Amino acid sequence: MGDLVEAELGRSIERLEISKLETLLTLAQRTDLPSEVVEPLETTKTEAENGLERLQDLSL
Repeated sequence: MGDLVEAELGRSIERLEISKLETLLTLAQRTDLPSEVVEPLETTKTEAENGLERLQDLSL
């Protein structure tokens, strides 16, 4: 049972992180920030999406 709780907590954290990164990327786009700012955000978002996918696979 503990593993399921930990996996769900991890999924919740990843979803929150993805949501916040999407907001930051939208703001970066609207304010025309340079790629030095945008690219690390995109990389981190991709990593969070991959992490969420791995956590979802654990619950199957």
